[in-house]
Amino acid sequence: MRTALIALCLLAPVGLAADRPDPPTITVGVPGKPGKPTEVQGQPGRAVRLEAAAAGSVEWYTLEDADLIPAADGKTATFVAAKPGRYLVLCVTAKGDHPSPPAAVVITVGTPEPEPGPQPRPVDPLVKRFRDAMLADAGTEAQKKNWLADLVELYRQAVAFAAEPSVVSAADLAAKVIAAGKAILPAAACKGVRTEIAAMLSEAFPEDVALTDASRKQAAELFARISLALVEAAK
Repeated sequence: MRTALIALCLLAPVGLAADRPDPPTITVGVPGKPGKPTEVQGQPGRAVRLEAAAAGSVEWYTLEDADLIPAADGKTATFVAAKPGRYLVLCVTAKGDHPSPPAAVVITVGTPEPEPGPQPRPVDPLVKRFRDAMLADAGTEAQKKNWLADLVELYRQAVAFAAEPSVVSAADLAAKVIAAGKAILPAAACKGVRTEIAAMLSEAFPEDVALTDASRKQAAELFARISLALVEAAK
């Protein structure tokens, strides 16, 4: 249903409040639904008869994808919608040149489909690989989360390692990361996760080559991606 605010802005009254008539009172003529509701139930393709009580004639408005047919009597209108949904209908009268505030009724036709909820984000395949490896690794849940946190920090540091002038080759870089890992992690910690990471690094740097500006940037980006994926895998 389009927002009522748009319709209210289009129908914004002019003139002094004292000169404006009261808004009409809308009644709805559908079987079993008499009265003066602000909401009413209808069915697709079936007419809903609307009637306004006002001192003068009234005008009917809707911004919805539906038929709203005013009658010649200046008081009633027929509403028909083909599709289920919630539809806003407005009605105004006037006193001289001064329109009244709008009266509104919401007509719920059939059973509207619920508004779609937020779509789940697709899982990064790398996050899934790390998460599956973590679940298969030995250790308690608390231990594995602590070890993953250490791995996150290791690969955050590795981003800086890739830019160090003393690190001149892929082998130097690998040795520095391995040494830093041994300093903070037990040998048996997260073996499956570390195996997955080693496979990624071997694929990215299959040979011991001299590091260039481009390969340093590639390594730093890979380490950053590993670190972020480990953060997600730990959730």
